[in-house]
Amino acid sequence: MSSDTIMQLNYSQTERVIQHGQIKQNTTYYSIILKPNELIVRDKHYPLTQIYDISYRHLSSSLYLFYLYTASGVLTFNTYENPKHFKEAVQTQIKTNLFL
Repeated sequence: MSSDTIMQLNYSQTERVIQHGQIKQNTTYYSIILKPNELIVRDKHYPLTQIYDISYRHLSSSLYLFYLYTASGVLTFNTYENPKHFKEAVQTQIKTNLFL
């Protein structure tokens, strides 16, 4: 984590491909990074002013769906970490930026 990173949420993306007649699953892991004025998702930067809402759903004993509502649409992420504290940190940062 870089020095201005406030918090991060790890998520996974699973892709199913057919290779040599067999279905293979490739899982890649990424992080959503909360900075003082933005969220970074892979190579995309979302200013906190463009984040409209955040929610999550507990899908199973270990899997959560994390939803990020932005000016450019809704993004959905699979995460094995409880996103409660990340959601709270983002909401706090958004409120903090409103008063700057």
